[in-house]
Amino acid sequence: MIGLARQLALALVTFLVVLLGWRVAHPAARLGGRAPEAPTFSITALNASGHVDLSSYAGRVVVLNFWASWCGPCREELPLLEREWRRWRGDVVTFVGVDVRDATGDAKKVIAAAGITYPVGHDHAYTVERLYSVGALPETFVIRPDGHVAAQFAGAVDAGRLGAAIARALGER
Repeated sequence: MIGLARQLALALVTFLVVLLGWRVAHPAARLGGRAPEAPTFSITALNASGHVDLSSYAGRVVVLNFWASWCGPCREELPLLEREWRRWRGDVVTFVGVDVRDATGDAKKVIAAAGITYPVGHDHAYTVERLYSVGALPETFVIRPDGHVAAQFAGAVDAGRLGAAIARALGER
């Protein structure tokens, strides 16, 4: 009897882990099949003057990446994001970085060292991080031109998965 109860408990835990993973990879499933609307924001720019304002990219696919200078996987992912930005920017695609839980000076050094040219802002009040319910870093969202989240990647994303999500979002225009 104890063996059966243990097997059932293990099966239930396995099911819940798989379900959680699927829901993270498919944000539209969270709202009954409707993709959630991406919250807009305006934060201080780190690699330019002024602000990074998500609403200014309406009608474009936006790759929104949350990161921090102290996060090893984030630093490793930045060159890939820059390459993909250069690859896709002619296709109505914009990349936006959001530095969180970080010192501004440290973030600026990492941006310069990585040669990041896409817009990056600093979320000093944790407002954007909370709006997107960001957990562990890095975390990346692909936002369709209609302003709804098309994909979400917890952890470092690879070029293949990111490219596929961008292509799908472009096709949904």
